Amino acid sequence: DWQTGRKLYENAKLSSTYAQWNFREVLEQRIRDAQQNVAAFNAKPGGANYKPLMGASSFSCVACHQQ
Repeated sequence: DWQTGRKLYENAKLSSTYAQWNFREVLEQRIRDAQQNVAAFNAKPGGANYKPLMGASSFSCVACHQQ
């Protein structure tokens, strides 16, 4: 449900440190591309159209736990 996903993503902007967050642009791209990302997130891993969910990305832990 890309519309609910977009609303959830928007909540990250409520953080007082959002402006300094290193992954701000990644989030903003995901908000912008939410509808198109449905197919990419559901594509076969390793396929040409595959885009990993955050939990499967190279920045999964550090996106939330950066210092």
